[in-house]
Amino acid sequence: MKINNKPQIMKTKLLFLGALLCLLVSTPLYAQKTKKVKQKEMKQIEVVKQPEVKIVPKKKRVIRGHIDPITGEQHNTTTNNSTDTRITIPVKKYRKIEFVDMPLLIKGTAKRNSEVNVTITTTYKKYGQEITKRKNINKILTNNEGVWGGVKIYSVEVDEADDKVTHKITAERVENDNVVGNTDTVTVYSNPKEITSIKITDPESNLYQGAKVTSPITVRGRAIKGHTVEIRVQTGQKTANNYNQSSSGSRLIKDWTPVSVNSQGRWSKQLNTGKPKTKNGRAPQSEYNLTILVRDKDNPSEVKTLWLRR
Repeated sequence: MKINNKPQIMKTKLLFLGALLCLLVSTPLYAQKTKKVKQKEMKQIEVVKQPEVKIVPKKKRVIRGHIDPITGEQHNTTTNNSTDTRITIPVKKYRKIEFVDMPLLIKGTAKRNSEVNVTITTTYKKYGQEITKRKNINKILTNNEGVWGGVKIYSVEVDEADDKVTHKITAERVENDNVVGNTDTVTVYSNPKEITSIKITDPESNLYQGAKVTSPITVRGRAIKGHTVEIRVQTGQKTANNYNQSSSGSRLIKDWTPVSVNSQGRWSKQLNTGKPKTKNGRAPQSEYNLTILVRDKDNPSEVKTLWLRR
């Protein structure tokens, strides 16, 4: 028996054609809908504002100068075209004490064809007391290149200072007698001029004022470099003329003792003076006074005297 499949085939074809028709109809609609969604999303993206970007300018590097260890002043770094006042000689040393040879010639720079005032403050100790001297050199002219100079300083006089001498040099530009711009300062040190005689620098006499001394006593002074000084200690109040005269008012504690003078012209000696000598439980007044005598071994006629009370 032969089966007829034509109705079934026709049905399948109709289903296929229907599905194809639905696909053709729905594709443009889907594409149109997708386009609208994308346009909507684009509109939403367009309305979002971009954050403002602020441009921060780069800060310039601040150039700071050195700080003077003596004065605590800060000196800014300058350029070749700067009109700041500067001391170029002596050269500033920031981390050590600078000793210079005397006499010293001072030079510097400032604004071209201007006037500079220089102040030199010299400080030292004389017999333990601080001495300050000030010297002003005004209206030093700068040349076409802004250079000034010609200032010369000297150390203190012979026998004047006990130890090192401090020189504070200050330079500043002036217009119509008024200071203009910055002030530059350099501090240097010098040794006092070579001494030509003996000097006792420490301690100071306390015979009439000051605290009493106790043993041992350290005596310091200055003399000619490489020489030898001699020190003598006795009780009482004696002078260079009568120290060796025998009398009941003086007792020898230590006879002439040699002490070397170093390469800087300084000497020192520690003296053990003991205690006042008593008699019947009491010490005479002369036992509380001390006379220290110092002389140059090569020149014993020159004797320096120091009186102390213990």
